Amino acid sequence: MLFAGLDEAVRHGHVYKVSTLTQQVRRFIQRDAVTTPQEASILQGADTLLRHTRQRDARNRQAAEERLTAVTREWEERRAAAVDEGERRRAAEAQEPQAQPVTQAQERKARNRARGRVQSLIGRLRREELSAQQQKHLVEELVLAAKEAGDYLSEAEEHKVNEWAERIAALIEGPGPAPKSSPAAQPQSDVVTEPVKLPNRLVPTVAAVRGALKKAARERTTTSWNRLEHQLGSALPSLTSNERVQVLVQVDRPTAGDEPLLSSLLAVGDPHFAYQYYRHVLTALGLDAPDDDEDLRDVVEADTEQVFTDWRFR
Repeated sequence: MLFAGLDEAVRHGHVYKVSTLTQQVRRFIQRDAVTTPQEASILQGADTLLRHTRQRDARNRQAAEERLTAVTREWEERRAAAVDEGERRRAAEAQEPQAQPVTQAQERKARNRARGRVQSLIGRLRREELSAQQQKHLVEELVLAAKEAGDYLSEAEEHKVNEWAERIAALIEGPGPAPKSSPAAQPQSDVVTEPVKLPNRLVPTVAAVRGALKKAARERTTTSWNRLEHQLGSALPSLTSNERVQVLVQVDRPTAGDEPLLSSLLAVGDPHFAYQYYRHVLTALGLDAPDDDEDLRDVVEADTEQVFTDWRFR
């Protein structure tokens, strides 16, 4: 029956079922080493399907990484060009202090208008439910407006523009089953310190978040703070960055040392949180926290796959 089920799964291309049945077949073979040529052929076909699937997934990840690199490079080039233009303009102003005041006033007005567009576009991207294509168009407008505003932008505004530009590739065609919607609103800006004792008011929050992550693990889906807020409602109050770190530390305190963290499902689904704050969760739990963002992404992606495997039948 095992071989018949495996053969059917291979013929229909059901990768998940093939992976599960292949493990069962191999355990069966270990108990009874005698297999017929037909059974050996079925097992070989399953191995071939899984190998091709892994190769295809690797190609897709590489393509996504290349797209992200290209978008990031384009943004950096545009930003560098804007900086160069600003420096040239300031040098010209220093050489010609008698430049016409009307022209300077018009330029200031234009750059202020551009800064206003930057603020408006960032607000739309954070508040509105947009398709990936709509987000792409808005981010393109945002980059152009930021270039026009130049050094009229604050450091925080430049950071937000840079953040959206870096995300656009993942928003358009990122891996994983998370829906293509606006990223979660960022937590209140604060400095993350070593997690301290969790406030009593957040004890129910830990239970709610852990339950939501268990549900996501069983459903083989990732999540984000934005999705958790919609899913849990009042059970998930507004949290600072410190409090989010503290909550996730307590969520994974009961996790055995040889098991992956449930909170990896949130880290892989919420890249901003992963890169900025998730290292503090890992460190607080005594785990390695890579300094490089690419290394961190590899860690959370590997942990996520293992979480899906471990929680498949729980």
